[in-house]
Amino acid sequence: MLSLFLPLAHGSIEGIGDLWNGALHPLRSPAQMMVLLGLGLFLGQRRRLRGNVGAFLLAVLVGLALTQWRAIPEPPASLLCLLSMLIGALVALRKPFPSGVERFLFAASGFLLGWDSQPEDVTFWSAFKVLLGVWVGLAVLLLNFGNYAQMAPKKAWVKIGFRVLGSWILAVSILYLAFNLKQ
Repeated sequence: MLSLFLPLAHGSIEGIGDLWNGALHPLRSPAQMMVLLGLGLFLGQRRRLRGNVGAFLLAVLVGLALTQWRAIPEPPASLLCLLSMLIGALVALRKPFPSGVERFLFAASGFLLGWDSQPEDVTFWSAFKVLLGVWVGLAVLLLNFGNYAQMAPKKAWVKIGFRVLGSWILAVSILYLAFNLKQ
């Protein structure tokens, strides 16, 4: 089942247009979804949305701009797997961090997610629409995951559930890394 996602990670769906292909791109990449889910849970635990999301969105723009230099290759998939492993472990451990460290984590995640979203060889206008769609898609997904996680009740069992989900993100990321290294 997992092998079905691998060739589609950077492909496009015919007939829906460049903007929608860009917006749906993060949903078609398991490594990107693990990072976004982990960041959403991280936001739900810490309740600091504004600065972290701002750093994320600005860093996504920098990563997307980097994709336009064809001399720079895409990052290896293992890098996103390692990042999602780190985020999953941080959610599972639920330790407090200074806000500067959190912002750096969100900025690094945004940069890598943007850099990993290189469009296929297309015209400038088509690439612009794809990259705009990627930026909007990443923003919408992170804000939704973070807002839903913050709306969860502040009960002890919810905190435990968040930690369990963080552990699952860590485990799935390890498995996905193993599949990527096998190829």
